[in-house]
Amino acid sequence: KLDFKSTLRMNLHTGKSDTRIELSVLKSIAGFLNSQGGTLIIGCSDDGEPIGLDADQFANEDKMNLHLVNIVKERIGPTHMMYIHPRFEDLQEKRVLVVECWPARSPAFVKDNGVEKFYIRAGASTAELSPSQLQEYSKQRFKPN
Repeated sequence: KLDFKSTLRMNLHTGKSDTRIELSVLKSIAGFLNSQGGTLIIGCSDDGEPIGLDADQFANEDKMNLHLVNIVKERIGPTHMMYIHPRFEDLQEKRVLVVECWPARSPAFVKDNGVEKFYIRAGASTAELSPSQLQEYSKQRFKPN
């Protein structure tokens, strides 16, 4: 139900913007959407220690929020935005981006180099399902009303 990411786009090892970091964020969001929902906190180390948002080098919080919304719309799809609720908060005197995700009513796929991939939350991690696993999971999780 809870995941932590240090940054939204910046690779802390190279000091450069990195689409793999964005993909990691999108996987977590899709995993929550496809499962029972959950909260992603950006600006915290893996152990939950707040480190803040400065490393991402956005001009302001509005620009960071807009970047998140844009990559979600582009790589997961605009219809899933209604289940994603980002907000900024102070955590132990550090600014963080809290992304609350509600369970989606339809499967959320992440586009990765032209391929759509499906993720779920499995315990404390995000797992990709194979097509056959996805089919069985979808029958159980996304039942028609």
